[in-house]
Amino acid sequence: MSHRRHTPSFSANCQWLLTVGFIIFFQFNSLSHAEDLADAEDSHPGLGQESRYAEAVIAYNRKQTQKTLEILDGLIKESPKNIEYLELKALTLKGTDQPEKSFEVYKRLYQVSQPKDRGPYAFELASVLDKEGRHEEAKKLFQKSIDLGFNVGAANLYLGLTNYNTNNFSDAERNFTVAANSGIQDIELIARYYLGITYFKLNNGPQAIQELVDVQRITKRRGKNDLSKNIADATTKMLEPFSLGQWFGNVALLTQYDSNVQQLPSGVTNQVAGSNPSTMKMNFSGGGGYMSAPLDTIQWVAGYRATYNYNFNQGTKGFQYFTNNASLYFNYMTLARTSGGLKFESNFTFQNSLVDSLNTNSGYQYQKYSFNGGGGAYFRHQLDRTWRLESEANLRSQTFYIDPNLSGTDYNLRVTVRNDATNRFLNPGFTATYETNATNGIEFYYGAWGLGISNAMNVGSQIVITQSIDYLSSNYSKSTLARKDKNYSFHIGMSKILSLKLSLLADLSYIKNSSTVDASYTYDRLMTSVGLGYTL
Repeated sequence: MSHRRHTPSFSANCQWLLTVGFIIFFQFNSLSHAEDLADAEDSHPGLGQESRYAEAVIAYNRKQTQKTLEILDGLIKESPKNIEYLELKALTLKGTDQPEKSFEVYKRLYQVSQPKDRGPYAFELASVLDKEGRHEEAKKLFQKSIDLGFNVGAANLYLGLTNYNTNNFSDAERNFTVAANSGIQDIELIARYYLGITYFKLNNGPQAIQELVDVQRITKRRGKNDLSKNIADATTKMLEPFSLGQWFGNVALLTQYDSNVQQLPSGVTNQVAGSNPSTMKMNFSGGGGYMSAPLDTIQWVAGYRATYNYNFNQGTKGFQYFTNNASLYFNYMTLARTSGGLKFESNFTFQNSLVDSLNTNSGYQYQKYSFNGGGGAYFRHQLDRTWRLESEANLRSQTFYIDPNLSGTDYNLRVTVRNDATNRFLNPGFTATYETNATNGIEFYYGAWGLGISNAMNVGSQIVITQSIDYLSSNYSKSTLARKDKNYSFHIGMSKILSLKLSLLADLSYIKNSSTVDASYTYDRLMTSVGLGYTL
């Protein structure tokens, strides 16, 4: 790691005098040093000190340490507050690995210099104190260096390391973030590595991985110097679990109360009007699939998921569905700060329907209800340490076997800004959506836009509580009754981790739909459920 060093400063007059001194020294080398001094002193009062200082600079550059110190000690005795003399002595002592002696000189520099010029001396003093383990004293001087704008990146790196080692991870994260944007390669590399580890300590796994992935790519670009190699090896070891593909799966079983079963499964357009009886339900869902290594430049994920609901109220048999979903994702740079990809999905839904729709005594059997398939593109970007932007655009073709008028093409666009700060009580998200459902029949052709706000709470003891409020405005522009709907949805969910694989799940939802065609399409719905989820 390197940082900018301060060098002896010269006034314009001193620079001119030093030039004169060099000319005298080199052009009249045959003259004795005493004669040079005498001539200089005769020609200009005080020039003797400048000539001796020039000689000290030459001795310093030739690594003649003892001679340098002897000359400087004489000069400092005559001018004990001269900044140039003290600076060169401090640098000379520092180069001879005499931190105690250089510390005393830097302390003297700090005392005699102007307050606005103390940044370099504060940094040097802090560096010595930090090496001696006097971290609290060092922190104050590093902060002074930062306040005065000297070696801001390096000072923040030192502060970050001190805060990290004392488990002050929030302050460490702020320090490492500044250091990681310092523009100094070595400092940025070290800061990003520790920033990734700090995010793990702050329970922010996604950002931790993003930082370490960035570090891994930086080390590959920089080549094989010792610093890059050491950090690359450590980063590769931590990211090793993400370099392999794996199977995944989960199942969930929920007992649910539904006050109005007219709404259809997720992913299927809801066009059933009016209110229907309430019922207790058993909801089953399960799925699985395979993903290639997340660290691959192009990762693919193939999955299948099934959902099924059984209604205990026999009068609601016709609202039992078995839905099958298959998906295939291609993700570009999955774990990076900026990523995106393509997805392809299909839903095939069966409904428990009367064998003969005209005969209520004909019995029920599962028949094809709808099929939809399509795809789209999505994009994700970490805006800063807390906010993430997500967007997606999709197109899907829908076929309804019972009523062809519901078939058609659906287009939708979604943009979400989400907070990932892992704050205990406030991690908000904001969503905007637009959708056009171009059905074959004019009665259900609509355009809709929506807004949503959500929040996640980490209340401790492995409990996460989510809340959301969504609004959707739909305009059925081709409907013969000029229909417009407004839909409000309120949801609260809770999950508690019981073990490595088992979780307790619960939720409560309320939906209110108001329509200009009030008698047919105004309804409300209350649902509550509790159950277990198991990760395979």
